[in-house]
Amino acid sequence: ETAPKGMLTKDVLGLYKDDDLIGFVCVGIFEDLTGGIYHIYIKPDCRKIIIDNSMQRTSYYLMEGIEKYFDKYNIKNVEIEIPHQLLGIKKMAEKYGFFPQQNYSDATKYIKRR
Repeated sequence: ETAPKGMLTKDVLGLYKDDDLIGFVCVGIFEDLTGGIYHIYIKPDCRKIIIDNSMQRTSYYLMEGIEKYFDKYNIKNVEIEIPHQLLGIKKMAEKYGFFPQQNYSDATKYIKRR
């Protein structure tokens, strides 16, 4: 997937369980110095452990990696658009401080002010 137009930086952060890569997140910084999360992929057999409370630590590590990335660049606002059908990801985003900002026909735009 290509990065959104206007991104200055683009990076991929891996998510591991033990030594196995179970997913990744694509992040970047826009020209207005807003951070963006533009793609998250978790292996299908691992998705439940990321979203369920039984494996909070794994979702925490995912968000911690994202936070460290944006800390490195002193980014104050981070945006993500989440498709409406991904209710578990929406709940996880809200749990980690993202707030709905705008609804589109296919997704909700969330923002986190840091």
